[in-house]
Amino acid sequence: HIDYPEVVPHRLASLGVDPQRVAPGVIWVKIDGKAAVDACKTAVEKSPDVPRLRYQLGRALDKFDDHAAARAAFEIAAKRGYPRAQGAFGTSLLESGDENRKAEGITWLRSAAEAGDTIAQYDLADHLHEGTLISRDLREARRLAMLAAAQGLPEAHQTIAEIAEEGDSST
Repeated sequence: HIDYPEVVPHRLASLGVDPQRVAPGVIWVKIDGKAAVDACKTAVEKSPDVPRLRYQLGRALDKFDDHAAARAAFEIAAKRGYPRAQGAFGTSLLESGDENRKAEGITWLRSAAEAGDTIAQYDLADHLHEGTLISRDLREARRLAMLAAAQGLPEAHQTIAEIAEEGDSST
């Protein structure tokens, strides 16, 4: 079900592992930043209350290297409960370099991961495995990586293998 008559922004900016996408995903390197930004802005103007469109606008803006505007779009969609946007917003906060917002970034990643967002599950598992930004927790890292792997994210298998190799007692 498409929330408005045009499908162009979905074809230009949706993510393949986003369970709420309505078109096949576009890998990062194939996003045409300007075309995607233009299409997504038009879609958001027509349907401003659809968080998926705001997320896709954020993804397009991020590809176009407008990270502050991308973060703002992700934040709106995140606050409207869109799990992939919650993960993207959390990651954007972590990558912003603002030390005061790192804890908030982890909180958004956790929210997205618990809502079933594959990428957030993997990213949080990675932080927990490496002990970056948060305390190391191999048991929780393995749990989240298993969830991401079960949803088809290949990178998660590597994290599971690394945790097993380190001797996580939950394996």
